[in-house]
Amino acid sequence: MLEVFLEQLADLMSRGWVSILIGGLIAWVAYLKTRNRKQLSWGFGCDELLGLDKAAIPSGLEVRFDDTPIPRLSRTVIFIWNSAEQTIRGDDVVEPIRVSVCQGKDRVLRASALRVSRDVCNVSAEVSAPDRNEVLVKFSYLDRRDGAVIEILHTGEAHAPTILGTIIGIPGGLSRVGSISATPPANEGIFERVTRLRLPYYLTMLAGLAFIAVELYLSWQWRQSGLDVPRKIAGNGTMIIGIVYLVIGALGLFFKRRRQPKSLLIRW
Repeated sequence: MLEVFLEQLADLMSRGWVSILIGGLIAWVAYLKTRNRKQLSWGFGCDELLGLDKAAIPSGLEVRFDDTPIPRLSRTVIFIWNSAEQTIRGDDVVEPIRVSVCQGKDRVLRASALRVSRDVCNVSAEVSAPDRNEVLVKFSYLDRRDGAVIEILHTGEAHAPTILGTIIGIPGGLSRVGSISATPPANEGIFERVTRLRLPYYLTMLAGLAFIAVELYLSWQWRQSGLDVPRKIAGNGTMIIGIVYLVIGALGLFFKRRRQPKSLLIRW
């Protein structure tokens, strides 16, 4: 079986397009290892804790925050971190990093840093005055994978926030990665874990392995019988399909991976 696999691998490597593909992959990996970028990424999560318009509390009951009546209470969690190689210094921020979660007459009630990767980064979140419709994020510096989790309580609806700011060396602004799901609890059960797995991608990779196994088995059976391997099998068609399935599944898992650093894992 091993001999058959090595023969088919050598035949596959002799094809021009395969050599180009492998060369491209090697060049891409080399680029990832040697690049020197500056990038600040962010993601978010949001939920509505209390909303009179949705009858979350009985009619006639008043909710107050610091003695101020509020019609709605929402929470937005912002993950922000240095996702590249170069250090980002606070002095590099020429236009303040501003998080906007409110519209119209809605206001930010409180903003705080729930978690910071390292205390020496001095990350802080302040509510803008006097409008109280934005949150200003400041820091001393962020090395690679450094960042913070900012919690914002506000009276607006739970929706995707916007972040603005100008940083030297990042002409395109902050890089948004989209929504970030809550971290599962440490005592998560088997059923919960299974339902959270990226099953389609794993099944795609499993199908790819099945195609490759069928190719190897058929080739081995024909060689054991002393007959010439059929052209269909010699052409490695099934193995190529298997490799394609493996690549598709691997890419799916890569793009669905956790984006924020492990130091910023929280449950909200």
